[in-house]
Amino acid sequence: MQKTNQTLLGKKVLIISNDAGFLNKLETTFSLAGAELIIHKIASEGALAIKSQRPDLILIDSPLPDIEPTNLVDIIKENNTEVLPIIIITNDSDDKFINLTSEPVVLKSNLNFDDFIKIIKNILTKSQKDRVGEIIDISELTVLSKENIQNTKIKVLIVEDDPLLRSLLSVKFTKSKIPYQFCHNGTEVLNMVLQFKPTIVILDIMLPGKNGLDVLKEIRGYAELDSLPIIIFSNKDSDSDRKIAKALGSDTFLIKAMTDLNDLINIILKKHKIS
Repeated sequence: MQKTNQTLLGKKVLIISNDAGFLNKLETTFSLAGAELIIHKIASEGALAIKSQRPDLILIDSPLPDIEPTNLVDIIKENNTEVLPIIIITNDSDDKFINLTSEPVVLKSNLNFDDFIKIIKNILTKSQKDRVGEIIDISELTVLSKENIQNTKIKVLIVEDDPLLRSLLSVKFTKSKIPYQFCHNGTEVLNMVLQFKPTIVILDIMLPGKNGLDVLKEIRGYAELDSLPIIIFSNKDSDSDRKIAKALGSDTFLIKAMTDLNDLINIILKKHKIS
């Protein structure tokens, strides 16, 4: 984490969250930025503290154990005449929080904390009418212009059965303007490859129906698919899995827990000779 040069010096930020690990990172980040962080783990206590603490900004980390963020925002607005900027931080890429406040909804996964500070600084310097609700993936790097992406022939088949990861990948690929489809079951992959005709496949190992290594072997059994780039993207990591995947012709072996989704996007672009 880089020094943020006291960009929020003198600002007071109230956060309502019960995620200890996330709170530790926020405390370090806001300390470097020169801001005071007021933490409340119980939503009702955080809402009541607003009048006495008089924060410049409120952060709500969703989900909360005792109240829905929508209800919490209503309580805050009802009990405070002053209009305060409220940012909701969530792992849910759905748009259910859009327009709940005038501020952006921030995706928590792979959050770049230095960029988060910049977003907050911009919010605190804008008037209420200038702020527009949207979902922001601050982990995202701008790797290509919209025009360049639209002129490529990238088509990605993502073989993944985890709903949360599919949601995060959907946001990432949509924002990167890369066409994609999901496949949730190992037994369906080959048919989808033949129908969708992807230019690259992202393949998990642990799948219902048929595991990813068997799927890889099945794909390589078709001569016309012999050169199709296939990236193994899994949390199942062993020397035997790596050796089998390499022998069967996988291009790359990535561990989910250790891979930034930006890196995954960049690998796909590089394989398509785009930089």
